[in-house]
Amino acid sequence: MLSWWRAKVVCRWKSRKVTITHFFAVLTAVILLGMTATVGKNLLGGGYDYRATIAVWFRGILTLHPDPDLMADVPLVFQLHAMSAWLLAAIWPFTRLVHVWSAPIAYLWRPYVVYRRRTPLKGAAR
Repeated sequence: MLSWWRAKVVCRWKSRKVTITHFFAVLTAVILLGMTATVGKNLLGGGYDYRATIAVWFRGILTLHPDPDLMADVPLVFQLHAMSAWLLAAIWPFTRLVHVWSAPIAYLWRPYVVYRRRTPLKGAAR
């Protein structure tokens, strides 16, 4: 019974797991949307002062006093950038990058599943 559960249910969960590829796809979207907002609206367009609306909205979320009316008149590209950044923060714990705080460099090149030998190597100290 347990083998059936592992074979059917756990395999389904593993296939839905957020991978590093998903994380970098969302990260790329955040960066591209941010660059589009900066270049498209501020450099090439008429400009948009995000400090009066988006910064105040973000500060309100962090202080647990959100005001959604501040985002009502914000251009769509800024809204998409903010929402994709929140999505990035939401999927972070479900990626392997959650360990970045403890092993920042070597963890990225580690195999996805670390296998251990049942028998020790010859000459290995116990």
